[in-house]
Amino acid sequence: MTFKNNLTELGSYINKAPEQNRSKIKYVINLYENKQIPNIKTALNATKLLASTNKNTMKSGKAER
Repeated sequence: MTFKNNLTELGSYINKAPEQNRSKIKYVINLYENKQIPNIKTALNATKLLASTNKNTMKSGKAER
């Protein structure tokens, strides 16, 4: 996948995410775009955790870490 496709995929999670996590997802996307997160897998995993609506995932605090 190309860099632009990766950004598009990460951006698709914003609409599905809970309201309070949308700004955090945008921050992760911004870090990836500025190459501060060099690996797409890391950015994708963080984005998926933040976009999760599962109560156990949200309570665990793993997404914020």
